[in-house]
Amino acid sequence: MKKIKRIRLTIVFIIVLFMIGFLCYLGIYKEYINKSILDNNDYLAYNSDFYVYDYNTDNEKKIISGIRPNTTVNDFLSNIDTTYNLKVLNSNNEEINMNSLVHTGYILQVNDILNYKLSVLGDVLEDGKIGIEDAKLISKYIVDKTGINEDVKLLSADYDKNGKVMVNDVAKIMCDLDSTCAKTRVVNIETITLSESNVSINYKDTMILTKTVGPVDASEKVIWTSSDENIVQVNNMGKITAVDVGEAVVTATSASGKVSASCKVTV
Repeated sequence: MKKIKRIRLTIVFIIVLFMIGFLCYLGIYKEYINKSILDNNDYLAYNSDFYVYDYNTDNEKKIISGIRPNTTVNDFLSNIDTTYNLKVLNSNNEEINMNSLVHTGYILQVNDILNYKLSVLGDVLEDGKIGIEDAKLISKYIVDKTGINEDVKLLSADYDKNGKVMVNDVAKIMCDLDSTCAKTRVVNIETITLSESNVSINYKDTMILTKTVGPVDASEKVIWTSSDENIVQVNNMGKITAVDVGEAVVTATSASGKVSASCKVTV
């Protein structure tokens, strides 16, 4: 009897150890899967579950830049197409109200795991707006390359988004601070190119058509249209959805109507 009792206790002990090990494995595996997906530098840049419109995403340095001044958190998040949970946090890791303005140095948090620093054009002082002091700091950097020592602030200093911090950036900031100048300074789109010219997608599938406009500081809006919305629908960010079998042409046109680019879509 004692021998049978010991055998039973041994079996129970083995089962308990197995269950503990299995539960630990599930926890570690889940954490591994989440991190392996979100820590992959290429994943968020190219995966259709996470697409950032109209901003530049540097997955290596974890920075999203090119955000216009006076952009609210709500407007910023509406430019991201994703199924992931998103939050915008300040430097104290406090979640920001949807109606508040995005500041340089704020953080976009993805699924409570991955953090992207945000860079607002002109906001090198990280106060959420552009002003004379921002222009002075950029001017100082142009002269002696001091005063701006972080990538996220340097991207904010590149106000015209041409990849360089130059006198033009200061001039355009000063113009935008002058309401009379700002009203007259409309930079028209001269060229539009799309990421695709001819694509095939399956029924009910979606994909992103990425637009590139020139010059880089063009402020004119782009209007997206479909030649047949019963076949293909497109939103104002270039996301197309196949709603029936057939063909349609999706076109991105400047607000003035002078420049456009098209893509043939077959479902």
